[in-house]
Amino acid sequence: MSVFRSARLEALLGATVDQATYHQVIGLVTNRVSEDVDLEFKGDYKNTDSGRAEFAADVAQFANATSGLLIIGMDEDKAMAQAAGPSGISVVDTEITRYINVIADRISPPLPFTIRPVENPDQPGTGFILIAVSRGPVGPHAVRVNDSLRYPRRVGRRKVLLHENEVALAYRDRFTGLQSRLDAAEAHERYLVDQLSTDRMYVVVTLVPDLDGYRDINTDEFSAFRQAVLDTSPWLLEADNPDWYTASVGPDRLVASGLPRPDAAHLITEPGCVLHRSGAGSFVAYVGERPDSQAAHVIEFFVVAGVLAGLRFLAEQAVQHASASGSASLRATLVPADETKATFLTQRLRWSPHAGERPVHRPPVATALADLHRLAVDGRELTRATYALASRLVQHFGIPETRYLTVDGAVRIGAWADGSTKERARRWADTNEVKIDESHPSAL
Repeated sequence: MSVFRSARLEALLGATVDQATYHQVIGLVTNRVSEDVDLEFKGDYKNTDSGRAEFAADVAQFANATSGLLIIGMDEDKAMAQAAGPSGISVVDTEITRYINVIADRISPPLPFTIRPVENPDQPGTGFILIAVSRGPVGPHAVRVNDSLRYPRRVGRRKVLLHENEVALAYRDRFTGLQSRLDAAEAHERYLVDQLSTDRMYVVVTLVPDLDGYRDINTDEFSAFRQAVLDTSPWLLEADNPDWYTASVGPDRLVASGLPRPDAAHLITEPGCVLHRSGAGSFVAYVGERPDSQAAHVIEFFVVAGVLAGLRFLAEQAVQHASASGSASLRATLVPADETKATFLTQRLRWSPHAGERPVHRPPVATALADLHRLAVDGRELTRATYALASRLVQHFGIPETRYLTVDGAVRIGAWADGSTKERARRWADTNEVKIDESHPSAL
């Protein structure tokens, strides 16, 4: 699915960008369609350093403006800025991969785009390459040229470079947008927290895509969601944790929960999730006990396992079912916590606190950013994001970082309890191409 919809472009093509045929793209020539603020033609790009820089700038200009479509393989009548005819470029997989790699290597931060070959049925292997680029929610997007950064923007039919003051304003808008997404994450989190019991400790993980998707909330979608969720487990490392048991709906939301408690059937139990139609969502996992007469305890291992499972589950739901894209704003918190009871961080199955630890008396909060698509499919992106959130949570207790992962996304295997848990962690790391760090965390 294309990352953006444009009624104007769809009218010109006679189809959506992700469904347009070769003959429909050729129709741009017949109809003498001109380049515009949202459309650019390019015969080809040289596979040289300057060619790669030019291509990256042509992509980034749309992300720094109002979105657009780049059609590679279409020669241009430069006098009229009109589509002139096919240039006959190769559209084989290696060419598509080359363009994807240039975007990844040259443009920062990552921008939302889709790339699609449109093959000439009469000359297989040749045709057009359509690259749809959405306005980036975390702009401005820089293009690396040698040792410098440039910020291109589409203005009318031209590509211009942003001046210093324009770059500064774009960064201000980025941080304003980030704060609004973090505010949205807190609102989604609150909807779930309000439905949890207060006699246990939970980690609540929330994900808000920078580019909202859309998911229908109707009978068919709910039926498919219930069937899919109840047949799967969200856990990546904990084999003996409870799985989904029930599914329901809320306003603009799908809800899943564990086995209901006899004394509080209306509450969400772990694992629990609330998935908004936009692709945003929250996930809850048990992390410790909160008895009436004693201090509350949070088990660090459960925090890491819960964040890891929650991020992967929420990212998959956002990408696969809501077609959300771009980066993701992440938030994690430990609840409940208040002034009436101290909450300590402990090691798994050992109720003595960390050395040098201090208790907390209000819910600790951690935030981070990650690439949404990679969070759903890439083990290293997942462990890096989990490390960031888990470490920022344990820092509230006076601990520098989590014991179980490293800042570069490796599994610090020496921290894991011997036995089946350690073996599951090792197997999961191997399967997901995550590096294993053999160092011992005794210094933490």
